[in-house]
Amino acid sequence: MKKIVVSLLFALLAVPQVFANAYSSDEYDDEEEESVYETPRENAYSAVETPTEFRNSFFWRITDGLNLEYGNVFKDGDKGKEWADFNAYGEALSVQVGANFKRLFAVFFATDFIVGNANYCPNDEECLEGDFYKFDIGVGSLVYPFREVPVLNGVNFGVSVGFECEFLSVQSREYEYETDMAVYHPGAAFKFELGYSWDVFKRVSLGLEFNFTYNLLATLADQYDDCFGEDTYASVDAYSIGILLNVMRR
Repeated sequence: MKKIVVSLLFALLAVPQVFANAYSSDEYDDEEEESVYETPRENAYSAVETPTEFRNSFFWRITDGLNLEYGNVFKDGDKGKEWADFNAYGEALSVQVGANFKRLFAVFFATDFIVGNANYCPNDEECLEGDFYKFDIGVGSLVYPFREVPVLNGVNFGVSVGFECEFLSVQSREYEYETDMAVYHPGAAFKFELGYSWDVFKRVSLGLEFNFTYNLLATLADQYDDCFGEDTYASVDAYSIGILLNVMRR
């Protein structure tokens, strides 16, 4: 009997020790599992937070909107210097293709087309309605200086220069069913722009653009001009402003 009691006491003393060892082993295993998985979880999280989109890539942008142009035409002929004002408005479409560098700036080739209507007013006389169209081919750059500032990362500044041709035709004052080409000048276009874009996908953005273009047009010897009635030399000064929407991949 005494041996049985001693055995039971020994068993009762051993059970807590077994549970203690088991609990300690489980805790150690849990700590070991956490140490195994903790580092990969942190690495995975940090990989998501790293701005991996800041790398070089193919760039394109398409813009479409409204263009307004104002200009003066100066004519030197036998009667001295004469002049005319014109204003034009129409749709502007631009396509740009190039390279994006770390989402900080892009360089591109650009082609612009503008088609619209115009008013041509020689020597303060009655204005003539006409058709206006122009195109230019050039190169440019787009800069995003605040790429890591949450509120300002969509702000962009752009500049481009290109070769252009402008055409403005009006109804002839001498021939009922004919038109007179009042402006048909080549030249250079210097464009400056300010815009803002919103990312809709990882590399595709939608944006709004305002631009100002100075058109430096060449002086040409004109053919017979219905408005002035003589052969003349014409020089043209013009500038334009644009409000456009764009879709961009960078």
